[in-house]
Amino acid sequence: EYGSSGINAEYGGSLAARLSDLEPQCRRVALMTGSDCGIGSRVTSLAMATLTIRDDEYDTTPEDGGCGTFYHLAKARAGLREKDLDLAARHINQMEGEPRSLLIDWLNDARALLELQQSAKVLLDYAKLLNHH
Repeated sequence: EYGSSGINAEYGGSLAARLSDLEPQCRRVALMTGSDCGIGSRVTSLAMATLTIRDDEYDTTPEDGGCGTFYHLAKARAGLREKDLDLAARHINQMEGEPRSLLIDWLNDARALLELQQSAKVLLDYAKLLNHH
């Protein structure tokens, strides 16, 4: 997990901080799911973000009529609190439209860190295997 030490702690913590910095921007464009959204969608989205209180326990799925952006941001935050970068990245990956565009660099960095973690685990397991023979 990224919260314990070394490179994982440094970059995992950085990703958590970046997500916190980007979240208000994502909330402002939460209703803008297409690239061709007009001024009405922008104003509505901004009004919704302004009037909606951030809820860490937001649990209404998009399938049940909830806002996908709010749902996936809440689940990503929960994943990061539990030091589960994979879960956080999976939820960010499911976002659509303008919010996803804002988070694409974050998502690419999270994927790179997850790949690094997986590679390091494979190398460590291989080294352990060699030491036991």
